[in-house]
Amino acid sequence: MKPFRSIGSPDGSNSSLGRRLERIASRPDAELANCAVGVVRDAKVAFTFVYGSCTPGTARAADRPYRLDSLIRVASLSKPFVAIAVLTLCERGLVDLDADVSDLLGFRLRHPSHPDVAITPRMLLCHTSSLRDGDRYSLPADRAIREFFDPRSEHWDRGAHFAPPCTEPGREWSNRPGEYFRYCNLGYGVLGTLIESATGVRFDRYVADAVLRPIGIEGGFGPAALSTDALARLVPPYRKIREGRYAPDGEWVAQTDHPAPDHSVPDEYAVGTNATFLSPQGGLRASIGDLLAFIRFMVDPARRRQAKIVSDARLTEMLRPHWTYDHERKNGTPYDGVTRVAGLGLFRTTATADSEGSDRLLPDGGPLLWGHHGDAYGFRGGVLFDPDGGYGFCYTTGGTAADPQRLRGNFSSYSYWEEAIHEAVLTAYPP
Repeated sequence: MKPFRSIGSPDGSNSSLGRRLERIASRPDAELANCAVGVVRDAKVAFTFVYGSCTPGTARAADRPYRLDSLIRVASLSKPFVAIAVLTLCERGLVDLDADVSDLLGFRLRHPSHPDVAITPRMLLCHTSSLRDGDRYSLPADRAIREFFDPRSEHWDRGAHFAPPCTEPGREWSNRPGEYFRYCNLGYGVLGTLIESATGVRFDRYVADAVLRPIGIEGGFGPAALSTDALARLVPPYRKIREGRYAPDGEWVAQTDHPAPDHSVPDEYAVGTNATFLSPQGGLRASIGDLLAFIRFMVDPARRRQAKIVSDARLTEMLRPHWTYDHERKNGTPYDGVTRVAGLGLFRTTATADSEGSDRLLPDGGPLLWGHHGDAYGFRGGVLFDPDGGYGFCYTTGGTAADPQRLRGNFSSYSYWEEAIHEAVLTAYPP
């Protein structure tokens, strides 16, 4: 695919970074459908890069270059925004991070093996709640989230949404809420429903009004939260496929948001019963410009005061370790070693390489940064920042021509593209 690019920095420098990113994105055996990168230094945008097309592989590819304001479904980069939304409710006295979520949900949510242990918003935010995704973690708007946890429901799935007892030798696997980390998308569906119960406002609308717009983010959770103009700039993520498998000589196939998704929400939806259909865990559509606005909010006290969303004390709570992986005790699932410290809706890198894998951002380790990565429907991306240094960077990749599970990095457990972008940006713009 012929590359289309737009590179910018205030002083015209770092064209070498742009060329390096272009080589990463256009690797012949593993090109990207599109890619966008942004860097913040001293709380200001220092560099941007975009590559590729909104309609790769088509006759109109050259007429529709990917742009800084192109929106894409950013997968689990959505979760920090849900965490901030919960903190706004803490600020208003509507939610207590350590209270029983059952009180707001309107039904009793307990692990069957631990009926006397409350599941709390804090546990859900840092993935220690003992809930599990099962085969699915969202339900249509006309169903209730409580069905996942009711043995009488067809969605009980034989208890698959609760952690089982430990059966793995050498791993301290407790299924008691609050003690073991395992990444759980369903937990964010519960949080989305809790937000609705606490406010009486539909999840996507509340997050847009209370979090996204004050930060300066145009995107939203689902098409119904987007303006007509933003919806027109929504780009689907792709995979390059031949005969159902990744193939460099295959065709770019849109994976979601194509054709244009339904812009409506069923009138019969009862707010507070099931926000999972709005995908709190990964349904945010956002641009690289939106993600840069988020980084600037997280690293600039002046912008936070202007936004008037939550106090710095609340964000400090978000940006501290609530769970840390213990290599000896095996007190969680670190996912190839890239998940070792969890805050609220965020993770922090540790520059570690061991038998579990590696979360290093550079060959020699690299900086320790807070943030989140995302992976769904062909999309891969990341937001990483130093909250005390006015620094951060973000990137989105809208589809790969090779299987990310097979094309891994050289010194980390990230995919080739993620590792290469981390290294390129941090070499050109160290914190």
